[in-house]
Amino acid sequence: MAVQDRKAISRYRTFRTDLRAFLTNQLIGFGHNTLCGTVFRYLVSEAQTDAGAAAALFAYEKGWRKFSEEIVDTAKARGQIDPQTNGAVIIELIAGFAWQRLLTGRLEVADTDVEAVIATLVAATKKNPGG
Repeated sequence: MAVQDRKAISRYRTFRTDLRAFLTNQLIGFGHNTLCGTVFRYLVSEAQTDAGAAAALFAYEKGWRKFSEEIVDTAKARGQIDPQTNGAVIIELIAGFAWQRLLTGRLEVADTDVEAVIATLVAATKKNPGG
């Protein structure tokens, strides 16, 4: 992911649109019919049995996830979500959806599936839920 792309993640005005852009452009778009997606699937596969590949994958994910948490931090700063929201968990949930699709070759994700994931995360991070 280029530095320019990284700066563009939280450019929208709502948490919902930032999450949608992140999921469709940065995660699903990353793996869809690209060499990067093929290499990433291979690395994940190798990481299951090779300690060096696992360490490389962990180092990549650690930096990537920390950067991605800016989406949640930005939404907190905007007052759009509960300030106690755990950004690491939110990013892991959305990445888990995308990466499971990547690893199983199901990158033709319906808009209804994307919207269901986003709606679930938005509901889970609502300010004063139930109150």
